[in-house]
Amino acid sequence: MPPFTLEQVARIKRSIVPRETTGGINASAPLPSYPIPDPKNIQGDVYTAFSKGHEDFMFFTLVDRSGFKQWLASFNPTNSFDVAQDLKRILASSLGDRSRVKVIQTQIAFSRAGLDYLGETGKVGDFYFDKGKMFLDKDELTDRGKWDNLFEAGPHACIIVAADSRSNCHEKVRELQGQISGFVSNLAIIHGRERPGAFRGHEHFGYMDGISQPALRGLTDCDKVPEIMWRHPGVIIMGYNGDPNFDGKDPITYPPRPDWTKDGSFMVFRKLEQDVPEFNAYVVENGKRWREFIPEEGKEGQVQLTDLEGAKLFGAQMFGRWKSGAPLQLFPIKDNEEAAKDPKINNRFDYHMPGKTRPSAARCPFTAHVRKVNPRQLDPFLSREFIDATSIIRSSIPYGPEMTEAEKASGKSSSDPSLKRGLLFVCYQSSIQNGFMEQSKGFAGNDFFPAIDLKPKRVGQDPIIGAPPLPASVTLTISGMDGREDIDMLAAGRLKDTAFALSGSEQQFFVTSRGGEYFFVPSVSELKRLARL
Repeated sequence: MPPFTLEQVARIKRSIVPRETTGGINASAPLPSYPIPDPKNIQGDVYTAFSKGHEDFMFFTLVDRSGFKQWLASFNPTNSFDVAQDLKRILASSLGDRSRVKVIQTQIAFSRAGLDYLGETGKVGDFYFDKGKMFLDKDELTDRGKWDNLFEAGPHACIIVAADSRSNCHEKVRELQGQISGFVSNLAIIHGRERPGAFRGHEHFGYMDGISQPALRGLTDCDKVPEIMWRHPGVIIMGYNGDPNFDGKDPITYPPRPDWTKDGSFMVFRKLEQDVPEFNAYVVENGKRWREFIPEEGKEGQVQLTDLEGAKLFGAQMFGRWKSGAPLQLFPIKDNEEAAKDPKINNRFDYHMPGKTRPSAARCPFTAHVRKVNPRQLDPFLSREFIDATSIIRSSIPYGPEMTEAEKASGKSSSDPSLKRGLLFVCYQSSIQNGFMEQSKGFAGNDFFPAIDLKPKRVGQDPIIGAPPLPASVTLTISGMDGREDIDMLAAGRLKDTAFALSGSEQQFFVTSRGGEYFFVPSVSELKRLARL
């Protein structure tokens, strides 16, 4: 079977190739000098990401310990080596089309309560996971959405089933449901699926998703892709270089982990509802004001945009990418759909501007979503080591139907629960504190991030996953009495949120959390040990 090429991978919208360290492909990137994980012992969605057209999440509570353990002993999840083999089969098909190759992949993960129920009560060395369920961190996440009852209660476990078709996915879910039905209760299934046709690979707001992922040294082969974000495998997989608990630099914050956590990872799941008609209307309305936010180079070149082109630019400045996936930094005024198909280009994020010594927002706003949650080139204000440690691997999928004609016409989301839509956000990391929580609270929800000066400066919230100030209070920055420093304070009342500077008006938000949970994804070998406890 032929080796992977960038062109083949681009055809199914992947820019990182799983490296088969256990044989099969001669990768060109050199292996690191330190030990690396065995892909056959890593569950498959962790760093290779399932090749899914459809994906179901089965959440449940455990009620029969011995019965479930007996089932667990016979359960064989898809490992990362298996995913690489499936990807080879897809790439070998005539069109690189997942619908032409039957693929069914599974994975299982447990919450803190689930591990405790099964008798694995030892702490895993992560503050947020060991504390309990995500619901306890709702306020810290500035999450003011009404959560689904499923996540308020907190499930014990989650089985993921990914497949090339709805029928194959449903068939596997029914099979598993029949196997575990006597050992679990409160089974809830959330259905995810890729959007149809030309929207495949795009989330519901219309923007290409899942590209520009970090690559793990020794486990991925993408050395020909410029600007790739190389990371030590331990940033995602426990027990290796890059895992803060393994590195031992701060044993108080990151205590040593028990041996059974090795080759595991933390999965963070969130159900994020998207108000798509309202978002579209907001972008169109602001597009009329394109002369106010077009980059200076466009003004100097006397570029003229239509209001529709202005709306596309406004949306791209919120995301930091065009809907095609092309980086705004490279194409600051108009989209380039052809360039977006090339992984050599869609991973290229160089925010340096000629003649500027500090980070610049000349082409891409500091508040842009991809710049908020995936910061780059902030030397000397933030070290690269710190930024590397906050990396996550995303494996999300949309849920819900496409917009109805009535929603498009009215610009309002339907109140019908069956017409709700959004993103089933999934990410993996070896430290929730360093990964998901830092990106959510320290980056996206931090008005003073990214750091662009030695003195903190307010740049605003992430316009996609950020949140407005609480109604009862807002942070103000006032000049100190000596005129030499600013003072942050809380003030009563409500101010318009001007965090998203380019809007020139109160920023609106169109993503509402409906809940989520932290899960530990054990290694394949640990699943067998857990079944014997």
